[in-house]
This record gives sequence, C-alpha cells and structure tokens, in this order.
Amino acid sequence: MAVTTICDAELVEEQGATHHAPPGLQQLSLSGLNLTEVSVSHFTSLTELDLSHNRLKCLAGQLLPLTRLEVLNLHNNKLHSMAGELDGLEKLHTLVLSGNDLKTLRDTFLFCELPALRHLDLRGAAKNNRVRPGHMPWQELARLELHSLDLKYLSLQTLWLTTDAIHVVWELSALEVLNLASNALDGVLPGDVTKLRKLRQLFLRKNQLSGVDPSILTLPLLALLDVRDNSEELAQQLVAIAEAAPARLELLRDPPGACRPEAPRGVERVDPGGPPPVDGEQPPLMEQLKPLGTNQLRGRLRAMFGVHTDTNLEGREVVLRRLCDEYFSRSGSCSNNNNNSNNNNNNSTCRRERHIAGKPLLPSAATQLLDLLRNTDWGESQRPSVHAAGYLLLARPDSELTRPQQKLLAKHQQLIDCAHTLISESDSRFQYTHVALTKNFTGSPHIDRHDIAYQWAVSVGDYGAAEGVVGGRLCVESAPDEITCINTWNRMAKMDGRYPHWVSTYTGERYSVIWFQTKGCMVERAGAAFEEP
Repeated sequence: MAVTTICDAELVEEQGATHHAPPGLQQLSLSGLNLTEVSVSHFTSLTELDLSHNRLKCLAGQLLPLTRLEVLNLHNNKLHSMAGELDGLEKLHTLVLSGNDLKTLRDTFLFCELPALRHLDLRGAAKNNRVRPGHMPWQELARLELHSLDLKYLSLQTLWLTTDAIHVVWELSALEVLNLASNALDGVLPGDVTKLRKLRQLFLRKNQLSGVDPSILTLPLLALLDVRDNSEELAQQLVAIAEAAPARLELLRDPPGACRPEAPRGVERVDPGGPPPVDGEQPPLMEQLKPLGTNQLRGRLRAMFGVHTDTNLEGREVVLRRLCDEYFSRSGSCSNNNNNSNNNNNNSTCRRERHIAGKPLLPSAATQLLDLLRNTDWGESQRPSVHAAGYLLLARPDSELTRPQQKLLAKHQQLIDCAHTLISESDSRFQYTHVALTKNFTGSPHIDRHDIAYQWAVSVGDYGAAEGVVGGRLCVESAPDEITCINTWNRMAKMDGRYPHWVSTYTGERYSVIWFQTKGCMVERAGAAFEEP
C-alpha cells in the first residue's frame, strides 16, 4: 500500500533534514519542529503541507515544484516576504500565513496567480510590524489584486487596518466568512458591506467603530455579526438595530455602558480590572478548548453533536465558536438569542467536574519545599506564554547538561535536590528529564506537546491553608464532557500533560513543581488523571 501521509517524527531526523520522498505521498506535517530551513521540493505529489509553528524566515523556492499543492499552512513562523514563493500553485485553495512577520502584502500576491484560492488567513501576519506614527505599511492592502480571487474565507485580523484601507474587500462578492477583528477600524462601517451578498459571518470585534450602516441587516445570508469591544456609540446604536434584526442573525454586542474606553490607534487595549474572581473558577470554555487542534475541534463537533463543518469555508475561529455554542446549547447553561449581548463563551460551567486528591507530603517535606521556593531567585520567566509570576526550567541533575544548564542547576542546587528526593520517594521508576518550577501560575490552558509520558505535580503556599479551600486546583480535561480537578496542595499528584490542563483561580501565594519527560521511550496515555497512588 502506498504511503499517503507522513507526520514529523517519521520524516525529520534533525533540524532542516528530510529523507527522500515516498512515491505518492500526499500529506506531510512538519509542524512544531523549530525548523529554520526545509527541503521539500522533491515531494512533488503533495496536496497538503503543514509547516506551522517553526522558525522559517524564507522558503527559498522550495514550494515552486509542488504544483499539486492544495493546502499550505505556514502559521506562526518568521517569514518576512512571500515574493515569488507561490508562483504556479494553481491548485492551492487554502493558504494560512497568520502569525508571521510579513513586511509587505503587495509582493505576496502581485506576481503570482492563485486561481483556486478560496481560504486566505492573514491573522497577525505582521506581528512585529505594529503601527507607528506616519508608518502604516499594511494600508497598501488597497493595491492588492484581490478582486481577481474567488475567495470564500478571508481573515485580516490583527493587522492594524483602518476603515479606508479595507474598501478592496467589498469587491470580493463570493465571501462567506470575513474576519476584521482586532484592527483600527473607526467611524461607521460603510454600506458597501452589502455588496457581499453571500456573507454568512462577519467578525468586527475589538475595533473602534462608532456605528454600522443599518443596511447590513439586509444581507440575505448573514447569520453571525460580532461587534463586541467597540465604542459606546456603537453599543447605543445596536439597541435599535437588534430589534430589527432578522431571526436568523446572531448579534454579539456589548450592552450600553459596558464598553471599554477607546485606546490610541496602534496601542493594544487591556481589559479593565473587575471584582476578584471566586476561588475555584475555571477559565472560559473557549480558552479550555483552544489547546485542541482544529481537526480535533471538528471531530468533536461531529462526534458529540453531529455537526459537520466545511474545511474550506469555516476556519478555526468559526469551528471553535460553534463547538462552544453546542456545549452551551446542550447544557442549557446560557441562552443564545439575538438580544443576548453577553459573551456566551465566558460561561465555563457546562462540563461536569470530578474532584480527586494527590498523595499527602510529610509536613516537614512540604515546609522545606515551600521555604526553598520562597527564597528562590526567579529572574526572567523562561516560559512567557503562560500566566505566572515566575517560571524556571531545570534539567535532571544526572543527565547530560549544557554549560548554561549546569550553571542554572548550581544556582538552584538545594531546590533540585529536594525535588529529586520527592519524586524518587513517590515514583522511583519515573525517568523524568526536566523539572518546572512556577510561582503564582494561573489559568493558561495548554497541552505539553513535547511530553512522552505522564507527569507528577505538587503545589505549596498559603493559598490552600484555609479549611474548605477549593481554588488552585490542577484541572485537566479527562473526557470531552468532564474536567478532573486535582488537589495538589502539599500533595504529589500524577496526571498526563498531553491533555488540556490549567489551574483554577485562587487567593494567596501558590508555588508548584512539575516533573515531566521529553526523551526516552514513549509511554501510552492511560488517562488524564490518576487517583492517589
């Protein structure tokens, strides 16, 4: 049987190195390998190529021979330009360039023809190219020859575009999904939007719009309009518009008086503070589900709710929202009608919770660990993508260490010795490779994608000292409809970080120690959380 699909571990031995192509190979994933260069030009039978989550700065013509390519995912790289890189890809219908550092849009498309392109994702494609006074490079959007494309899905999120810059979009008469969220749109959204007669979903969240032309309600197929987090003027206007909205339209809006003040153009707005969270609260459902891959989200929609999605028309954001809506609809935990102005996805109570506890530490061991962590010099966080006041990553002391790792271990010798003793007493056979130390870690749903086995965790601090405290639990998705909340306060707990997991809200100080393994023999997953050993 011919090989048609290969994923990263089968194909890549070391960074930038690939084997010769099996005949008939159609799908290739090299995602998340920190590649700085690739050699894929000999995979001429490919129809789908995933190079997302790497460090590619250029493609050096590697795509030009892939004339059968239909889907290309370049999300989250360091690409500065795509000039000439897509020439001749006449079958390409899905192109994802989000999360790059493109300096200009014009050379991306001006010299190439993509007649089959239907799905174009440019979200945050200029992530390091923020607006500066007098310098708005992405306003050249108007010069693109987008009118020649028969696009059905277009995402221009987080590109700091103004209202004047997007008029070219109104000529894309085949559009069904348009994402203009997190830009610098201001004034009134023009009535030109009514040219998009096939439009089904329009995302305008996090802009500075003062109004929308009421004719937008005449779009015959529009089923979702998201205008949250704009101005107070828009919120007031939408009170009247909502009453006239057709029954099919889901209008996501802010209630009058709830809008955040406008921020200067090019400055990212920050949510205002509010009342302190209740201990034990979970992150919003949408945040809990974000660590899952897009195909996993589609599969869950299909398996749990019988909802099928169009891979060409409905991108990740749409699929994620539809899945959240189905959860809420099933649980009945919130309504979803035209006049509901709240963000339904902030509700996180639609999945059952199971509570378990780890194995208690000896009081003397818990006290020693807490003293060491309180006196730790945390320095700069080694994992800024998570919400924590401090994050340290230490290698196992008896492993092969680089010079920086040796210096770090020497600095925290007492702490790593204590951690090694604790894990040896709990699970002497566990071949952990690293220890993660955190200070006041909160929320941050994520998956530890480099893990090859389960992990162990313990937490200490004054957050759990009071009687009946339920906050600061280590929470993990143990089933599509279940969250297991693990009490790790002064307790050693075993769980699997390859499932989505996070920490529920709490009050006070919370330190944690996590032992995990990234090298060696793969351990099959046997569940997300384990009762006390």
